[in-house]
Amino acid sequence: MGDIRPEDPALSPPIASSEREVTVLVTGFGPFLTAFPINPSWEIVRRLPPTLTLPPTLTLPSHPSPKPPSSTTTTPSSPATKITLLAPAPPCPLRVSYHPTAALLPSLLAAHRPDLVLHVGLAAGRDFFAIERGAARLGYARNDDVDGRRWSAKESDAAWPPRREERGLGFPDRLETGLGFEGVWDKWVGGCCGGGGGGVEGVRGPGEEGRGSGSGRGGEGGGGGESGGDGKGPRRRRREVEIRPSDNVGNYLCGFSYYTTLAWFWARGKEREEQQCGEEGEGDGEGDGEGARVDVERPVLFLHVPPCPEEEDVIQGREITEELIKAMVGCYLAQKDKNQREGEVLAV
Repeated sequence: MGDIRPEDPALSPPIASSEREVTVLVTGFGPFLTAFPINPSWEIVRRLPPTLTLPPTLTLPSHPSPKPPSSTTTTPSSPATKITLLAPAPPCPLRVSYHPTAALLPSLLAAHRPDLVLHVGLAAGRDFFAIERGAARLGYARNDDVDGRRWSAKESDAAWPPRREERGLGFPDRLETGLGFEGVWDKWVGGCCGGGGGGVEGVRGPGEEGRGSGSGRGGEGGGGGESGGDGKGPRRRRREVEIRPSDNVGNYLCGFSYYTTLAWFWARGKEREEQQCGEEGEGDGEGDGEGARVDVERPVLFLHVPPCPEEEDVIQGREITEELIKAMVGCYLAQKDKNQREGEVLAV
């Protein structure tokens, strides 16, 4: 996976004019509890490739075609998208500690302005992968972090001043992803459990049968064969795991990091709204409606992963995470395009 140090333009391959590019900051956590000196969330994240590609979406002709189905021409409705994955430089996990996380995440976000953010963390008591809907502003004083410290309610109030009824300002007690949770979920299920030889081996949605051995991707080479994830030898049959939607990120570092990033984007959105209102008040009433509506609010998501005791489990987790990133980017671009179209209508 790439880092967020500036690239040398001379060494970077040119991007095709028809290709879009989206950047995604992805983080995982370091050691947690005596049972997890190696955190699977970081093991998954550090195995992600530097880039992914979201293929162009195709649109069938709106009128009947005289050609046979096999030769019917499809038209790309959107170009391919290059997804660049970012990580702190040098690549390292987040420490399972409140105060370093509170200092690091806003500085990374402000310096590098990723289009999307995916935080990945361990749910030690779960046996499934889950995307989380939102996180709370308070509740992080219940358990010590790895440094023996907690995050008090007073510290939350200082970092994210609470909303006051008389003014309607301040940070909400709860924030949710702005990506469109159901849309991401649907695309993620389709990517992990899709038919036609696609999907991720061993993965099932709630109440579904898993993709058995021999179907879907299997290790680096894909195809679900018997070679190991590194292509060097045989591997065991993959475990079957579920992917689920969830709204229980918890009140430890997972929930804390999620709210920290959601709050950063929320505050940025409020600043943009105030700037827009000021410009409209000073101008002729037209304002910058288009530009103000293009951004997607709170393009952040949290992925909980189960313990991954075997290397093959980590590889499976990496593939599941790749499909989630593609689902996030697909929803992000669709939402951004919709906002742009609406902005153009308002600007007319």
